[in-house]
Amino acid sequence: MSQKIKSKKAKSGTKKTAKSSRVIVGQDTEGLEELVDFMNRHNLSEVELSDGKNKVRLQIGSGLRTLSFPASIPHETVALPAVTAEKAAKIVEAAEEIQPEQPSRESNQIQIKSPFVGTFYRAPSPGAEPYIKEGQMVKKGDVLCIVEAMKLMNEIESDVDGVVTRVLIENASPVDYGARLFAIKSN
Repeated sequence: MSQKIKSKKAKSGTKKTAKSSRVIVGQDTEGLEELVDFMNRHNLSEVELSDGKNKVRLQIGSGLRTLSFPASIPHETVALPAVTAEKAAKIVEAAEEIQPEQPSRESNQIQIKSPFVGTFYRAPSPGAEPYIKEGQMVKKGDVLCIVEAMKLMNEIESDVDGVVTRVLIENASPVDYGARLFAIKSN
């Protein structure tokens, strides 16, 4: 019985057809082993056999690839300067200036926070007087400032009646969502 052998060369990608009577399609495992040896000797990646009724396709190196990585990636260690108690105190002091302490709830302090990210402005225009000043009485609905977001000027209003005890942000400063803008002592 004669069969056609269609094969692909592993590197060149060319196909060739050969005649072979040694390999019997079906149950001959010795013939399959010989075929695998034949494929290895001729650097073939794929062989397909057919005897009319049965068809066998052998493929070596089916495209699975193994990647290996080094056990550890080299890295550089950097020594940081030592922080003295004096430097630590300065850092803490600077941080307190940036984020002032929250007013206590016992003193009826209410915080007005930014509803979005933008730029904080105390006045309606650069040369104008600020909407409010520390110590000023405000009523619910009074405009306290403007937060510019995406070129829109958004007026921020007071949520309560009370006295402005502290302005927590500098004029024309960027603010994040939830940033504290004012402390107001409610009546």
